Amino acid sequence: MVGKTLAVLNGILGLWLIIAAFLKLSASANLYNYLIVGVLVTIFGFWGAAAKD
Repeated sequence: MVGKTLAVLNGILGLWLIIAAFLKLSASANLYNYLIVGVLVTIFGFWGAAAKD
C-alpha cells in the first residue's frame, strides 16, 4: 500500500514539473528539461501505481 502511495505521489510531482515548465520560474533553456523529466516521472510514477504487487 505504501509503495502505491509513493508511486502516485511521484506521478503528481511529475505533473508539477510539467506545469512548472510553463511558469517561467527559470531560464527558458530549462523548459525542455522540465518537460522531458516531468513526462518521464509522471509516466513511471503512475505506471508503478498501476502495477500489481
